[in-house]
Amino acid sequence: MANNNDTLQAIKKATISHLAEIRALKQKLIDFQNQVEQKDNELIKAQKEIIKLKEQLKAD
Repeated sequence: MANNNDTLQAIKKATISHLAEIRALKQKLIDFQNQVEQKDNELIKAQKEIIKLKEQLKAD
């Protein structure tokens, strides 16, 4: 019976370890998504500025 208990304890440790890895990866993904969103916002801002400058050139 001790063998089964040892096996269950090993499975429990591995599961806890995997859950911790999953949480860490999930946080990395969230951080990456936030970086992408920030860069996307910067790109949109730059595109608006380009449009504004093109309109100024046409007006000149």
